[in-house]
Amino acid sequence: MSINAIRAIAAAVALAFTASVAHAADSCGGGCPKLPTKARAVSTAAPTPLPAYPAPLLVATLAKGKKKTMLNVEAVLTTSALAPGAPASPAIFVDVNGTVMEPSIFGPGSPVVTDCFGVDSGGDSESRFSCTASGSWWIDIDANPGLIGAVLTVTLNGGDFLGPCVGCPSLATMTVRQTKK
Repeated sequence: MSINAIRAIAAAVALAFTASVAHAADSCGGGCPKLPTKARAVSTAAPTPLPAYPAPLLVATLAKGKKKTMLNVEAVLTTSALAPGAPASPAIFVDVNGTVMEPSIFGPGSPVVTDCFGVDSGGDSESRFSCTASGSWWIDIDANPGLIGAVLTVTLNGGDFLGPCVGCPSLATMTVRQTKK
């Protein structure tokens, strides 16, 4: 059976998990009358299909970038393959106001990637039911003067390098902190 056939079968099953539009859970408790200045956490409230890479997954906003601070982000994307043998390669990276955060291993925007379908030491292919891509990023606000005094919109971008994985429900979470240097 081809990968596309497996994904098509799994798509029907995934609809049971994603029948309603998923909304993000937010540390502001459903909305911020006043934007937080130091920290914010967001996550998907329900499993959603893993989109093709790159797609915006989550957004967190802080009131403004301050001098003598760093912006630190921790993020996780977890996905499950509902159909045995369905490969997935979730990948994530983070930007703030369109500026890609560090580290960028292979240049700006290089993502953290996890291969959920690999070959074991015996040469047999194996499928992992669940896998996670996670990372920590940072940016020096002083080194990016356009961020000083600006509203900081942090976006977790990601998805599946292999294309949209409809049969792969995913959950994402992101924590953003502005800290003194």
